Amino acid sequence: MAGNDIAIARVLISTHGHATEDIDKVKQAILNILPQNLRSKVSIEEETIVGYYGNPIVRLKIVLEGSDALEFVKNILSKMSESDKRILLSTLDARYNRKTNEFYLRLSKQDAYLGSIILYDGDDVIKIVITFAYKRSLKDVQKLIEDLVKGFTGNAG
Repeated sequence: MAGNDIAIARVLISTHGHATEDIDKVKQAILNILPQNLRSKVSIEEETIVGYYGNPIVRLKIVLEGSDALEFVKNILSKMSESDKRILLSTLDARYNRKTNEFYLRLSKQDAYLGSIILYDGDDVIKIVITFAYKRSLKDVQKLIEDLVKGFTGNAG
């Protein structure tokens, strides 16, 4: 079965809540990108750090492993717009770090709060780091992501 070949070991989801933001809304933005059945299972780790100007910043983090990690990735891809899927596929090489075996996505935090999954390269983002269970070449990662994306685009061929 193809799904068993996709060895996603772990997903790290993180963002920052600044002093000007409602932390509960920032948490909700993170929860909104999770599949419904994972929302009650996860715990959001909080760490308060001090910003450059002495302002408090709350770092929020969720770690998913194994089947939860794979389910999360499938959920994200299924909710992306067709144009974001095309952008993702065309920028795979820039998003995959061969040395760390990690694949990076950045989503709009504002849109996530509103319930949308939108790729975003600005500052106010939810960062997603997908770690594979074993070393993969860029070609392997490309095929894996393409297969997952095509699984949600219907007739992509």
